[in-house]
Amino acid sequence: MAEYFTIRLNRIWVGDNKEIGDAEAQIMTFVTSGDVPLPTLNGLLQTNDQEQKKALIKAAAQGVLSSRRLVRIDNVKDNEFITFGHSGISIYTTDKIPLDINMSLVVIEDDNDVRQLGETINSIVSSSEFGTFTDNLLIALGATVTPALTATVEITKFLVETVSELMKENKDDQIGVYLTSLNRFQDYPHGELKVNDSPGAVGNIKIDFSVFGTSY
Repeated sequence: MAEYFTIRLNRIWVGDNKEIGDAEAQIMTFVTSGDVPLPTLNGLLQTNDQEQKKALIKAAAQGVLSSRRLVRIDNVKDNEFITFGHSGISIYTTDKIPLDINMSLVVIEDDNDVRQLGETINSIVSSSEFGTFTDNLLIALGATVTPALTATVEITKFLVETVSELMKENKDDQIGVYLTSLNRFQDYPHGELKVNDSPGAVGNIKIDFSVFGTSY
């Protein structure tokens, strides 16, 4: 039986747009799931070369990071909603209903800040912290019978935590940050979830989004 799953961003309320008058804003969304093995990691079972395994882990992480989405919005006003039509915009779609979801969203007023944040996020896989993470992950994979799935879970967890911290640190023209984690059993046991007026990390934004999953 086939499955379908999507997350839609319906609207965002903005308190202070960090600008005198209307603002141009960029919305960056970053959604990951830890229970679907990343395709690149299937090669972990096909090699005993540690350097090749490190390369596969790095490529998998780069694939996750590249999945983030950017949306530009003009004429953002204080104390008003950014809307996305009657059905919202899809920020994540997959052919499997995931057991868990991690969603990060940042709204930034300045284009240059978005580019700088994007470059910083892309550089995560070249950092010493990622190198240490990879070494520790390779040790852990030696004790598991499902290396691809285990690596997916750990890579996703590391990237979500790291990106979330970067988003929090980038405060100059940051309008707001929203972070949430969902799991199927508690939050969408029947495939659907609607969230309205969920506050961001510092209260300057509120998010409406919906989750929909089905089998057919």
